[in-house]
Amino acid sequence: MTLSGQEFVRRWSMHVLPEGFVKVRHYGVCSNRTKLKVRAIVFADLGKEPPPLTKGLKWVEVYLQIYGKSPLLCPSCGQSDLITVQILPPIRDGPSCIKSYNPHALQH
Repeated sequence: MTLSGQEFVRRWSMHVLPEGFVKVRHYGVCSNRTKLKVRAIVFADLGKEPPPLTKGLKWVEVYLQIYGKSPLLCPSCGQSDLITVQILPPIRDGPSCIKSYNPHALQH
């Protein structure tokens, strides 16, 4: 599909809201209020049992439930857990923002 520059700008500007308007991204079946109801309906229609909710679990526990192995195991030897040595900031922040490693501050 090829568009002229004018047609492209016209279509693009249709997505720009007038001043004072706010875009609503989550409503209806996508809203947090109805998420669990819709989930139950969808799985009932599919004739399947919904998987258990993972609310309140840490990401490591969820990964372990899904894949059956620890995400912290060394990919080379598979014997021991990986540890965090240093957390690197985004490139745009520059090197002055590098935080030193504190093993008691991180929990996984």
